[in-house]
Amino acid sequence: MNLFKKLFSRFKKSIGKSKPDIQKLFASDNINDSIIEIDHYISEFCSYGDEMENLNDIQKQFYYNHNLERGVNNGGFSLYFSNSSGDFAQQKLESLIAIGANTTEDILQKAIDQFPNHIVLADLNQRLETIAQIVKKVDPIWEKIDNDFYGIRFKTCGENNLK
Repeated sequence: MNLFKKLFSRFKKSIGKSKPDIQKLFASDNINDSIIEIDHYISEFCSYGDEMENLNDIQKQFYYNHNLERGVNNGGFSLYFSNSSGDFAQQKLESLIAIGANTTEDILQKAIDQFPNHIVLADLNQRLETIAQIVKKVDPIWEKIDNDFYGIRFKTCGENNLK
């Protein structure tokens, strides 16, 4: 319960939307629906990453980690880095480390390592230029890393579920 309270506390402004019902989320048999509801709320609250200053540290970790999962599941690391999901790659590494998701952090680091100097540029246009230069070489590598990511087995709620 404490984690949910931190997810829904200390919002710095109102977004004109009711907070999800914490008790209902706990009572739900469908954890995926609960996570999606939280993700929608937090994503709207930070304007889908444009206003990260609106979030507390727990909310940022949730946003970064779910943004990674959603982005890679939507089209692999190639697509993930080719859109705004890749803007926060470094922060996502730090967030995964903070929650002890070492396996996921290792996978993300391998994907990042395919960039020159192992750095993902935060600016989307610059990142797209870099990807255009390296895509033929790194696409097969990213596809293998995608499969590693997809192979992660999520544990039950209450554990480090991104290990």
